[in-house]
Amino acid sequence: MGKYLRIPVDALGDFDDSTGVADMRLRSSSHPDMFYSSEMRVRLVTDFLTNEAGPDNRNIQIEMKATTDNLRSIDDTSLVVRRLFHLEQEIDPIRDISRAISDSGLAHVIKLRGLGVDGACVSVNNVNLIFVSAQYIPRMRFTVAHELAHIIFGHCRSRPIIDENIFEDEAGMADDEKLANAFASCLLMPVFGITRFISAFKSLFEQKDDSISSVEIAYIARFFGVSFEAAGNRLEQTRIIDRGVTARLLTEIRKSFESAESYMRTLPAKDNYDEIPVLSPALKLFVKSRIEDGVYSVSRVANIFGYTVNEVYEFIR
Repeated sequence: MGKYLRIPVDALGDFDDSTGVADMRLRSSSHPDMFYSSEMRVRLVTDFLTNEAGPDNRNIQIEMKATTDNLRSIDDTSLVVRRLFHLEQEIDPIRDISRAISDSGLAHVIKLRGLGVDGACVSVNNVNLIFVSAQYIPRMRFTVAHELAHIIFGHCRSRPIIDENIFEDEAGMADDEKLANAFASCLLMPVFGITRFISAFKSLFEQKDDSISSVEIAYIARFFGVSFEAAGNRLEQTRIIDRGVTARLLTEIRKSFESAESYMRTLPAKDNYDEIPVLSPALKLFVKSRIEDGVYSVSRVANIFGYTVNEVYEFIR
């Protein structure tokens, strides 16, 4: 696993001490050419938002318990969170994960361009923030769910967590990172939702056998809004397929396609998720109101979030 670093040189500055020293889940050689470190970006936005946060922006403060050696405990926890999302059915796909988390009161989601890491999370002054780097949407969705796990399991209460790569080799992964990945899988792909989908898929195509191929995994990934690898790993986790099948299928796919995503785009299946906005709904209203009231200038917001002035006007519209 990557080294744990304290504040890098370029992150030193006049920051609110309540944010704490970040737990850096990245290698010391990561992104040496970045003007701002990932921690500095997270700290700038966190201080900017929490210094003005009112009661409407504060989040539910809960701490749940689950362990990686008890998958049932993680599944049960994910179902509790799903109930807070008020889905039509508890096992339905979560189309708009940013809005679901925001509306539940658990956290606010922020998408940053050029963050340089997969994601981060902060819990300070009763405000929970999830940061995700702008990239392939299914990966962003999994990252958001991963960071939500850190929040609800209390991992970032004492310090922010910066996750460089949440898909690193599990052999060297910390227990709380394994737990966060397992939770993200359970939250986005509930086991009863998967089995119901497979049953409907087999019935639709009149398949009599129980085998699972790359086609079924790809359709499951599309339906639940995750990557092929995440879907395959979840099937292995629930023992629907054997360990190692996903890696073998990915190797075969890459012989003919640039990536699993390229392969999935050849299938007649639509994406079943919404774009992740720069700011989740509650934060959007908050920032927009502060700009309109003259508390913040548009140029200052643009500088803090790393977007152009025109882009700020777009995402607060």
